[in-house]
Amino acid sequence: MKSNQTGFLRLIYATRYSWLGLKAAWKNEAAFRQELVGFLVLAPLANALWGSLAYYEGLYPGVEKQSGVAREEFGVNLAQGVSAP
Repeated sequence: MKSNQTGFLRLIYATRYSWLGLKAAWKNEAAFRQELVGFLVLAPLANALWGSLAYYEGLYPGVEKQSGVAREEFGVNLAQGVSAP
């Protein structure tokens, strides 16, 4: 099947058809709604968890001193777990 549209107009039509498909999936597919809502809830939580782990592991530049203080002060070592006080 050959498309009559080319260039930017083709992009507009493709975007429109994709949007209509997403709307139809939302309306008619319960599993699609469940997965989308789960993603919208869990993605920010995963991002927050990764950010906190990266902070304590020193993956962000300039926080090595703070993460070392946290490890000494609270007995936190993510590689070995939490030590007993």
